[in-house]
Amino acid sequence: MTIDRVGQPDPISRFGKTDKTGKSKTGGKSDAIEVSAEARSKAEVFSATQLAKSAPDVRWELVQKAKERLQDPNFLTREVLEKVADGVIETLTGQGGQE
Repeated sequence: MTIDRVGQPDPISRFGKTDKTGKSKTGGKSDAIEVSAEARSKAEVFSATQLAKSAPDVRWELVQKAKERLQDPNFLTREVLEKVADGVIETLTGQGGQE
């Protein structure tokens, strides 16, 4: 039986030889991408989420200010109580100030 050689006996010898490619013709055009409205929306949500995560859980300066106001007997007027009640109702009903 006779076996004829089909190609180079050393497969590594062909790695030094590469095909040359021609220069690409861009015609002076620049690359551009187009971002969908859905992608922009998701990016905004991601950005807002990251901002919320980096914010402190409790804003102690506001807590202290609220404590000081509540200790003032002149602070709790009917107007203030109605405003707080309206805010609680909006929060519980999920309307969030949609008027």
